[in-house]
Amino acid sequence: MRRLAALAGVAGLMFVVGCGSSDNDEEAAWDVSWQLRLSGNYGGPKIRMRSDADVFVDMGYAGRPEAQVTSGTAAADGTINITVNFPDTGSFTGVFDDGVITWDNGTSWTQDRTWQDAVMGTYGGPVIERRSDGYLQIDMSYATRPAAQVWNGYFEDDGSILLVVFFPDELTHSGWFTTGAIDWDNGTSWIKDL
Repeated sequence: MRRLAALAGVAGLMFVVGCGSSDNDEEAAWDVSWQLRLSGNYGGPKIRMRSDADVFVDMGYAGRPEAQVTSGTAAADGTINITVNFPDTGSFTGVFDDGVITWDNGTSWTQDRTWQDAVMGTYGGPVIERRSDGYLQIDMSYATRPAAQVWNGYFEDDGSILLVVFFPDELTHSGWFTTGAIDWDNGTSWIKDL
């Protein structure tokens, strides 16, 4: 029940954020939210988004307090510029580019994308596959639907993988991948072919 409530908040937010007008549907889909692209696991630190679009950094792995992302902007080149206030060390700025945050203190964090290999495959009709740019998409041609774009995913503490996916002919859905199946926020499930 906790998952469904949290998911409804995130999915609802994604839909609202993702409904901006654009002449280019693909551009609109990928520019939906810098918060989504930034979210994920970075070794120890975990960047997460609350349902109110508030972004924070869980530093619990190091016994440090939660840090707050105080600003973030997506640049035209696809990078994301962020400022994070770490209550125990101060504010730092960073640039997120292709899964790596490079901080102004000379350090960097790399986003864990190993979840992608776990979820790729065929689920009856839908096929989750890697695009040439490294991101995942879901081929929905079996149902004469456009490809869906996997905005992000990451391992949760219980080992499941949270996915956030934009279906251009519908809306944004979130789902959890566990033991060969994806349970979606709309109550449906996809079983991965063996």
